Amino acid sequence: MLNFHPNEEIIVRFEELVDNSDRLFILVYPPQNPIKLQGLENYDEVLVLLERLANGHENLSVINMSKVPFEENLYKDSGHMNIDGARKFSAMLRPYLSDVIEQPVKNSYVLVP
Repeated sequence: MLNFHPNEEIIVRFEELVDNSDRLFILVYPPQNPIKLQGLENYDEVLVLLERLANGHENLSVINMSKVPFEENLYKDSGHMNIDGARKFSAMLRPYLSDVIEQPVKNSYVLVP
């Protein structure tokens, strides 16, 4: 089983960067191979961290596409999309990015089904 271990020092530095900037930051959690998600025993902790970041910073948005179902043939391996998967993901992501950029919403967390 995989286990996500966030480095608190890096997170604090990232949050300071966000807080000291007038730029919009967008974090995207791309579609994950179901095999990888099954093996990530603390997936919920990843989501809690992303939601906390989005809710804690007016200029930071999170687009969570981690559970968007992609066919197995769109992955190179359990952790990476192949070129066809990357193209499909980019096309799916485009409207969400446009919405976030054109109409920024404070404390934005978007979960894509």
